[in-house]
Amino acid sequence: MKQLLFCAFLIVCSAKSVLSQHSIPTDSLLNGTLLVQELDSLKQTILETHVSPFTYCSEEEFQSAFESAEEEVGKGMRYYDYLALVGRTLQVLRDSHTSLYYPALAQVHKENGGLFVNMQVFSVDEGKSVHVKEDRFGLLPQGVQLLSINGVRIDSLYEENADFSLYEGDSDNSFYAFNDALFPPMLGVWTELKRENTIEYALPRSSDTMSVSYPGKTYKEWREFNKKRKVKSDPYSLDLRENGKTAVMHISTFSHPKSKKYYRFLRKSFKEIRKSEIEHLVLDLRGNTGGKSNRMETLLRYLSEDSLRIPNNIIAKSSTVAQQMHSKTFKGMHKFFLTHFNKKNEEVQNWLKIVTLENGKVDTVFYRDYGPEIKKPYQGKCSLLIDGQSASATVNFAAGFRFLNRGVIYGSPCLGPYTGTWGNPAPYQLPNTKIKLSISTIRFNTTSTFDFERNNLVPDVLLKPNPSAWFEGVDNVLEMVVKQ
Repeated sequence: MKQLLFCAFLIVCSAKSVLSQHSIPTDSLLNGTLLVQELDSLKQTILETHVSPFTYCSEEEFQSAFESAEEEVGKGMRYYDYLALVGRTLQVLRDSHTSLYYPALAQVHKENGGLFVNMQVFSVDEGKSVHVKEDRFGLLPQGVQLLSINGVRIDSLYEENADFSLYEGDSDNSFYAFNDALFPPMLGVWTELKRENTIEYALPRSSDTMSVSYPGKTYKEWREFNKKRKVKSDPYSLDLRENGKTAVMHISTFSHPKSKKYYRFLRKSFKEIRKSEIEHLVLDLRGNTGGKSNRMETLLRYLSEDSLRIPNNIIAKSSTVAQQMHSKTFKGMHKFFLTHFNKKNEEVQNWLKIVTLENGKVDTVFYRDYGPEIKKPYQGKCSLLIDGQSASATVNFAAGFRFLNRGVIYGSPCLGPYTGTWGNPAPYQLPNTKIKLSISTIRFNTTSTFDFERNNLVPDVLLKPNPSAWFEGVDNVLEMVVKQ
């Protein structure tokens, strides 16, 4: 299953060019008639492509959302207002894989010389206050509450940015977590950033306010700045704690980089865990937005001797958009190899059934082969740490972790229910404005019941970031789990 199309600042702004420079005049009024036609085309494409559009919304709600959007654009609309409208309209599906294509969100802003900030944030109490998680420029302490920028209230800008965020069923908590990640790279869309910006902030547990002059830079300038500071985080790490009995394994993605690095990391890590006789393994999957299901499944096999197949089944739908997506990879030697070899490989055979479906057809493929066993899986105490940005394949991993009764889950609700998520988002580009988005083409089910639970998976123990702890340089959530 492809990764949920979401990343933080550097990935959002490093996408390949979607539009030639100045091809969309962001400050000019777009033709209302063309926008209405485009929205109607989008509605029809979703109905033709999405495997089950009315799982989390009714047909009436879906039609009403598009009717309201078409009425709103009737007299014309500026580019970013329209972009937000499209994002808001797609939210009616409550499907995290049918959304705006995030790596391209800030592309027009970038190409027109727009300025950015270089920080990460987290919100508290459903977006009521926004706090600094990390300021790569080093001017804003961790944990402080952002109040305003150039006199404009942060909470109002944060609320505007919510049009770009995501739901998966009734995952309201995760909705704010994803808005946290999208807010910094999109800040320049909602308010004019300058070369020098005045940011007002408050220290934790204090009514006093402070201000700092914060630079606004182009994407290229920030990229060079981060390169000089060697700002680069490894997606995989194993931290053996000083007590010698606890280890923290952090995996930030089940997608990039290449598979060889991921599987080598698992082999080396679990070898080290056995050698060090680790008694408590903490799996930190916070911020892991998903990726390839086989990577997620392999990690599960390292934790238990019990057999569990996730997915149990996949419901797939073929359409023009889906076939266009498959045609980019299912060709040439790759196609020849898959169709002539691996005839006993269940995963390959099921994938072939999906990519060769006739246009408009829906089929369900089942998984029964548990794959290669892991020698000497870890048998010690295990804890799982998730948050609102844990999505897609990570949601399915959390479900498997719970099914296996492998340990306690800590953190905050993730983006999706234990019964499964949508997946394989096919790219689609709006014909007039060239806005890129994705539409789900499969349903990934963790059980054989075909019950689509609405509520997102909730940890056994709820833990939230504490701004005061972050101000002291302490990841309070992780440290509380390590002490268990």
